[in-house]
Amino acid sequence: MDTVTRIFDIARMLRKHEHFSATDVAEAHSVGVKTINRDMGLLRSLGWEIGFDSRARTYFLICAPKPTIF
Repeated sequence: MDTVTRIFDIARMLRKHEHFSATDVAEAHSVGVKTINRDMGLLRSLGWEIGFDSRARTYFLICAPKPTIF
């Protein structure tokens, strides 16, 4: 699976208000946890407000940016 597909999959999971761990996503996409953490950083840099539950070690959506048309 390529990077763009993985990012869109993560965005879809966030928009569905799913809580997920970087480990679970990494395993599902056959990449490392560091790759998923970088993907989360990319989404944050694009305006996504993503929270992290340190007890459950899961990511969750706080607020997504509104889609824009270029």
